[in-house]
Amino acid sequence: MTLSNRLAHLVTQTQTIRVLHESQALRTDQHFDYGNGFHGTVWIDPHQIFRRPHLVIRLLNDMIDHAIPASVLEKTQVVAGPERGGAKIGLMLATMIDGRQNAIHEQVQFVEIQEDPDERGKLILPPSCQKIVEGKRVLLADDVRNTGWTFYQSSLALLEAGATLLGTAEWYDRMNLQAAYELVNLPNYALAEYDDGIVIMPANQCNLCLLGHTVTRF
Repeated sequence: MTLSNRLAHLVTQTQTIRVLHESQALRTDQHFDYGNGFHGTVWIDPHQIFRRPHLVIRLLNDMIDHAIPASVLEKTQVVAGPERGGAKIGLMLATMIDGRQNAIHEQVQFVEIQEDPDERGKLILPPSCQKIVEGKRVLLADDVRNTGWTFYQSSLALLEAGATLLGTAEWYDRMNLQAAYELVNLPNYALAEYDDGIVIMPANQCNLCLLGHTVTRF
């Protein structure tokens, strides 16, 4: 990345953090249960973003222009996103990447990764989507990376289906990746990173719980 590109990314990152604060999507004042075995002090509320379509389009355009390398975008054949927020971002990102390709380029497809109804905490790729990713180059997208758990589980499902993973991408990286979830060893492309005073800890070792702080769950 050139110096001018790095400066542009830093400016975009600063603007993104400000936008997330102003839209009240970035919450840093409570005790949150992330639903993956970890608690923390910061939460991104995607509903505050998705109710503002102009903001969603802006953040996705910024991801394409400043976070995800052009070489990765050119190779992307499928965008995958975990259900709920990640699926919304993945679908729109696939559409926008496809719209920027030339007319003879292979159409970019989208698949949704879902929770396993039979095993709590496990993510799976529906059978109807497995053929779509088999032998394809896949970019995995979500709204936020907390500990890396969702990306890790999603990566396993995609690799099992025969996909080649190009990397992971998100609007916001809390920069608290747990070592256990680094096993897939994928490049990560974050629009913004934020680790100012963030506390993330295993739920069974949560100091905030020990101190009796109310837990906010979603």
